[in-house]
Amino acid sequence: MSKQVKKDISSNHDRDYTKVVKKKMDQYLFSDDNCDDEKEIHDICDYDLNGLLSYINIISNEPLFLEGVKELCNSHGYLGNGTRKSYCAFIVDKAIKNNVLSPDDKRAISSFRQTINNWLRDDEKRETPKDSKDSRQNVYKLCFALELSYEEVCVFFRKKYLCMPFNLRNLDEAVYQYVLKNKLGYEKALYILNKCNDYINHDNNMINDDSIISTRSFGEFSEGVDLEDFIQACCVNKNYFNHNKESIVNKIWDLMHELMNKYGIENKRLEIKNIPKMLHYIYYGEDVEINHLKAFRDENGKPKDDETEIELVKKFRKYSYKFGKTRINALPPKLAKNMPSEAQFARIYRGESVSPDVLRKMLILLVFFNYYLGDSDDTDNIMTADYETFVISLDSELCKYGFMQSYIGNPYDWIFHFCAKHDDEEGFDPIEVFQTLMMYYTSASNVSEEK
Repeated sequence: MSKQVKKDISSNHDRDYTKVVKKKMDQYLFSDDNCDDEKEIHDICDYDLNGLLSYINIISNEPLFLEGVKELCNSHGYLGNGTRKSYCAFIVDKAIKNNVLSPDDKRAISSFRQTINNWLRDDEKRETPKDSKDSRQNVYKLCFALELSYEEVCVFFRKKYLCMPFNLRNLDEAVYQYVLKNKLGYEKALYILNKCNDYINHDNNMINDDSIISTRSFGEFSEGVDLEDFIQACCVNKNYFNHNKESIVNKIWDLMHELMNKYGIENKRLEIKNIPKMLHYIYYGEDVEINHLKAFRDENGKPKDDETEIELVKKFRKYSYKFGKTRINALPPKLAKNMPSEAQFARIYRGESVSPDVLRKMLILLVFFNYYLGDSDDTDNIMTADYETFVISLDSELCKYGFMQSYIGNPYDWIFHFCAKHDDEEGFDPIEVFQTLMMYYTSASNVSEEK
């Protein structure tokens, strides 16, 4: 199956196909309405791997965030000469005018100006904000500075930032949603946050688990509610916004161990030496190792060239096991950023710090594989009908650990949505589709060998 899919990718992924996808994407990305993202993006890719490749490549090469910032400035009073310096000055001035920045805080002004300047570069040094807590804070400051409406913030996040707005497991973002929906402004957001933080820091005994509410109900609660009632809800439900990083790492650890057991890599404790093999099975599949080793064996199945079995496996690992920096760099930039790698999983194993974005991507990857490998060896009953169940399961895990739910417009998240929903009438399954895509980008013919 995978060979046929790979052949289809290689032969059909051409310029004409990309033009069709680009036309559909322009209609979607440059419309300013809150449309059905899932339907629109599935239609753009036409449920086809070639469409998926075109989508990823276009998203990786288009300066969507840069153009989005300029469009917002142009529609909110900018009358400058079109230079980066003038756009930057306009945004900073608006931030001070609308009390997003204090005119007396020179350090904050300088830092924000440098951030905006980096976003607006039109060369290879341009920075697109990450989907991290600090980066999202700066994007929200931009939105408040330009006095965007709640609807405008939603569209900008989804179509230009390629992230879902308003993570309601984060107190700051829950407050931002409230003030935007109720047209209260950034100053009021700071007032609410200060009140909540004072309460949280001093009134720890008033909290009980029974008061914690769900993401959906909290989002609904934020609209049309009295300010003091909203503040009280945030305070009483403070545990709802607390996320223990250690519990997230433990979850990653458990999922790694579960996946290794399913692949038969180990049955007792997690060992760092098995991480490369786990990642190889994830990105390329079990059969690749078997088929690769056949090329080094004679007709009796013994190693050629007087090599021992151990030497043979070492040779395979040297050139094929690693999913490290070289292979990751072969991916389009939007996928390569913080793609779970051997080094990152090893940091988890050693108890070292990794970024929240890395943890989120690890969680998505491991939930996807554990879900579709199932509890037994029988995966023949994996059907596209499982798509919605998978998304619910994935989003539940992400929300549980304080991460933003998966978003189909984000290229990394979209890979897993696409693979889960891929039409398997031809005998495809989500894991094979994922591995075919990874092999297309990172096969030995496309990247140099890692040392």
